Amino acid sequence: MKRKLSSTLPGEPLQTIHIGADIVVGNDKGLALSQTASEASEILRELRQLREQRENLNRYEKIARERFLLTYKRDKLHNASDNECRMIERANIKVHGGGALADAELYDDYGRRDYDIFKKLYGLNPKDIGKNIRCYDTIDILNQHATHVAADSRDYTPKFEKLLQKFLEKIEAAK
Repeated sequence: MKRKLSSTLPGEPLQTIHIGADIVVGNDKGLALSQTASEASEILRELRQLREQRENLNRYEKIARERFLLTYKRDKLHNASDNECRMIERANIKVHGGGALADAELYDDYGRRDYDIFKKLYGLNPKDIGKNIRCYDTIDILNQHATHVAADSRDYTPKFEKLLQKFLEKIEAAK
C-alpha cells in the first residue's frame, strides 16, 4: 500500500526545495539548515578560489620584484652571477609573457574595461578565467598563446591556431 510521505511522518508538513541540482525534502527547520549548509559550502569554495588567486598574484609580484633587483645588480653593479642572469631570463618570460590569472584580476578588481584586448590575447572573457577555468595546464596554454600573440614575431603555426580555436570552442561549450 502506497502512502504519502507526509502522512507517515507526524509533525510539521514537509516541503521540497531545490538546492543546486538537488531536491531536498524536509520541514522548515531542516530545509533552512540544508540551505545554510549549501551556502556555507559555496562560500568555502569561493574562499579557496580567492586564496589561490591571491597566492598566484603574490608569486607573480615576487618574481617581478626579484627581477627588478637582479636587473639592477646585473646592469648597474655588473656583478650578477650566471645563475642570477638565468633567473632574470626566466622572470622576463613571466613578466613579459601572458598571465591570464593576473590579467583577469585587473578586470575584476582594478576596473579595466577593454575586454576585447583580453579576448584577443587569451581567447576568452576575463570573467571565465579563475571561475570556470582552474586547470593550470589550460591556463598555461592560454598564457603561451597570449605571449605569442603579443610578440613581435609570431612563431606558432596555423595548425596551433586552429587547434587552439577548437580548444576554446570546447571550453565555451562546457560552460
